[in-house]
Order: sequence, then structure tokens, then C-alpha cells
Amino acid sequence: MKNILILILKNGDTTGELFQTLSHKGFNSSVIIAKSLKHILQDDEEDDERLFFNLRHLATGTHKDSCFSYFILDDEDLKTVKDIIRQYTNNFKDVRGGMYSYKIDNYEGSI
Repeated sequence: MKNILILILKNGDTTGELFQTLSHKGFNSSVIIAKSLKHILQDDEEDDERLFFNLRHLATGTHKDSCFSYFILDDEDLKTVKDIIRQYTNNFKDVRGGMYSYKIDNYEGSI
């Protein structure tokens, strides 16, 4: 069965290392660079375009904004990816963010 894992992280050096590790281990994700509601309301940054990234591309650099990424994973890979994320974030103590997952009832495709 397939699962979707949603990961939201405040970006930084550790985030880049995490994405590199996941990419090197063969995992892939779609990533959206996001601006927080707080920053939008405060208008404290110049407005720029938000982009979608492939995990491989995001791993090559760091971005100042938060990132929202989602993975489609088999049951056995879900635990592995969650464990890697927990390790790199120190259970979200060193890197702010969170993750959640749920089963996909109806999935078709080759990913």
C-alpha cells in the first residue's frame, strides 16, 4: 500500500543535508518553497516567486524560506524516511517543523 508523507520544515543548513541524504538513498519528493503567513502579513520581505522543486534540486542549496514537501512511499519506506527525518531534526528540536502521513486508498502509477 502507498502512503503520502507531508513534511514541513524551516529551511537551513541541516535541511539541505537532510534532503541530500534522502536523495542519495533513492527517495524523491516534490517540494514547495513557502512563505509563512506571518511574513506575508508583516510584508517584511520583498515579494518573490514561490517555486516547486524536486528533492534532488533542493538538496544542492539552501533557501531562507520554509519548505513543504510530500513523498509517496511504500509502507516499508515510510518508516525509513520518518526515521531519517527524526534523526536530522533531532525530533524537531533542532529544526522546527513537523510531519504527518496517511494511507492512499486509490493509487495508480509507477512511483
